[in-house]
Amino acid sequence: NWKDAVTATDQFEYSYSTETEEEIVENWLDVAYQFGDFRTGILLNHQSPSEEGNRRNEIMHRYFEYGSGRFNLRVGHFYGMFGRGLVWNSYEDRFIRIDTSLDGIVANGSFGPVRVGVLSGTTGTTPSINDPDGTLVNSVDVRGLDLEWKPARGFTLGTSGLTYLPTLLPETEDVLREWVGTVRGGYNNPYTSVYLEYGKKTGYEYDPATLDKDEGVAFYGNVGVYAGPISLSLERSDYDKYRVVNRNDGKQPLNRPPALVREHIYTLLGRKPHNLNTNDEKGWQLELNADLGKGWLALGNLSRIENHDRETLFEEAYAHIEQEHLGPIRARGGFDYQDSEG
Repeated sequence: NWKDAVTATDQFEYSYSTETEEEIVENWLDVAYQFGDFRTGILLNHQSPSEEGNRRNEIMHRYFEYGSGRFNLRVGHFYGMFGRGLVWNSYEDRFIRIDTSLDGIVANGSFGPVRVGVLSGTTGTTPSINDPDGTLVNSVDVRGLDLEWKPARGFTLGTSGLTYLPTLLPETEDVLREWVGTVRGGYNNPYTSVYLEYGKKTGYEYDPATLDKDEGVAFYGNVGVYAGPISLSLERSDYDKYRVVNRNDGKQPLNRPPALVREHIYTLLGRKPHNLNTNDEKGWQLELNADLGKGWLALGNLSRIENHDRETLFEEAYAHIEQEHLGPIRARGGFDYQDSEG
């Protein structure tokens, strides 16, 4: 048995515009070394140039971590999520050039029915209100805590919190610290599932020019019913002034709660996606799955997103039916209606 292992993955992208005669060359090289319960790794990012015109050849991510199953500790760059992402959800999507990782330390451990997670990290560079040209100059120091308890079989209770000093505020002698928190609860059995999460935010960074609190609130709920070959899921969301760390990586915030929009695997259906706005959005999503027997499967999905002035931002009706075994062929046919941004 190998006690040590080295893994490496490389992603290369090249394009050339025949109109502007400009090139895009980007390469991501991930290298990791595993030895026992320890792991370390780096990401080398080469751009000459990137889609944004940047040029670099440097180590963007580096980390060292220990994991024993019941306790995990990571120092360096990290991703993760508290609850369903209302408070914190760091992720990377290279296709659309998003990377909201934090740089610092994150740890989580299980102690019987209780799970604890803590983090202390720094965001990527973010814009400052003192730089009207949008120059990315500052980083934000973030502290976070997550607690989850399973008091009985099928039941889960939890709470999450973050605190930080926003950079998008004018200079002042007062300490205007943001506090963001949620409480959540869930229940699961073979026939039903329920999940509810509710949060509040101090709200200094919603309107930075005023230096006044403008409290934010958020709610997400999900109910599922499972009856033999049929399953039904209903989701509801309401996000009001709840964006956490504006433009954490220069583009996206630090939180990303459920958007209640179906993620399609087909390019045509995902051509005009909905852009989640955690400062002004509420919606619902209903989905039905059915196993019709003999390899036949059916799915139906309805969703609607609007702002708090009841203006429609996105709505969709989608359905498909498929047969898993037409000899060596799997076939699917469907219908989709979308209305995005009116």
